[in-house]
Amino acid sequence: NDEILFNAFAPGGTSLYSDADYQSAANAAGIISSGGVGNYDPDQLQKYMEGKQLKVGTYISERYQGVSGASTTKDFETALRMVYAEFTEPRKDMSIFRGILEKSKATLANRANAPGNVFNDTVSAVLGNNSIRRTGPTLEKLSQVNLDKAYAIYKDRFADASNVTFTFVGSFDINTIKPLLEKYLGSL
Repeated sequence: NDEILFNAFAPGGTSLYSDADYQSAANAAGIISSGGVGNYDPDQLQKYMEGKQLKVGTYISERYQGVSGASTTKDFETALRMVYAEFTEPRKDMSIFRGILEKSKATLANRANAPGNVFNDTVSAVLGNNSIRRTGPTLEKLSQVNLDKAYAIYKDRFADASNVTFTFVGSFDINTIKPLLEKYLGSL
């Protein structure tokens, strides 16, 4: 009774980028969103969000990019502010990028020891004709991720919101949220 769910999507995604840029494109949303938004680093952003009930996350999939999230009716305006910031004020942070890479390297170190991972990676590779986009993660692929390239791809994918479709479901009155949608989404 007190929740609003939303999703936004636009055509594009990683399919627009070459195999050489694929790793940066496929990881761009996770890396850039982890750095915070605007002048807020992740710690400052967490403090700002304290006591608020919302989540907002961006994604770049094979054929689409977008943002999804949820909030209480009370925190809906803050959620829209976050959506606006994700589109207009992405932030790259080299130390967070290095941390993500180190964590990913540690995860990949033992990946080949899990039979389920090996099986899934093999099936994907065979069905995907051994395309670089269909094989499992490796340290070599991880080394291809470049922060500057990921940032440029993120900005490219979220620069133009004119073809983005937003959907909202939940507990809201259209007359109450319409001015907020016009203010935060209409200005994208």
